[in-house]
Amino acid sequence: MGAFAGHYDIKQVVVVDTDVDIDDSDEIEWAVATRFQADRNLLILPRAQGSKLDPSSDDGIGAKMV
Repeated sequence: MGAFAGHYDIKQVVVVDTDVDIDDSDEIEWAVATRFQADRNLLILPRAQGSKLDPSSDDGIGAKMV
């Protein structure tokens, strides 16, 4: 939630375990592909404030994903 509070344009946040190198995008993608379970690990924040320039939003209101 801190990432979303940092800037309203952020639409997606990925949280990984401490053994995943956050500076290695391949390692992050591997962790998501092998450890993520949508029914347990996906959080959707509906009707969140975002950018009014985002064409997929409704005047800046849209969903965010963790």
